[in-house]
Amino acid sequence: MLTLKNQNLRLPTKQIKFTHVLGAQLLADKLYAFMKENNGLGLAANQVGLRDSVFVMEVDGVRYDVFNPEFLLHDLHPILVNGSEGCLSYPGEAVDVVRYDSIHVRYYNADGNVIENDLHGLTARVYQHELDHLHGITMHDRKKMQEAKARRDIKDAENAAIKANNSVTVEMGVKDD
Repeated sequence: MLTLKNQNLRLPTKQIKFTHVLGAQLLADKLYAFMKENNGLGLAANQVGLRDSVFVMEVDGVRYDVFNPEFLLHDLHPILVNGSEGCLSYPGEAVDVVRYDSIHVRYYNADGNVIENDLHGLTARVYQHELDHLHGITMHDRKKMQEAKARRDIKDAENAAIKANNSVTVEMGVKDD
């Protein structure tokens, strides 16, 4: 299992070409077995040193073998939910991360068939977490990105308030003759 100190965890993965479906299923089965042995909900290939764009996950007894995943759309009025996440690459750690509660996704299964699906709740959260891994983004990185955005948003709001106050001050100083 790769951990924070291993920079390979931060490398993006490469798309899989389906030349041997049996090989894809074998890869998914090995990832799944490793995930279950370590009591995880999901596992991305790059967490075990592979550069393939694949992850496995199991939520509420449903197994997903996800090859070349995409995050397509979320609701027109997305709901963001803050939740605590753990990670097999960071044993014993938990980080609060904001994720979409519902997402629309596309991926290939181990047979090479395209799957499109709407995911909700914990299933959507795990999918987004594992997809981040495939892009070389850890839960710690995601949290830092969200905190940086929040700081930018606050600064933008402060600047807008200052600008609004300055325009009020200028208007008050103008006399009508």
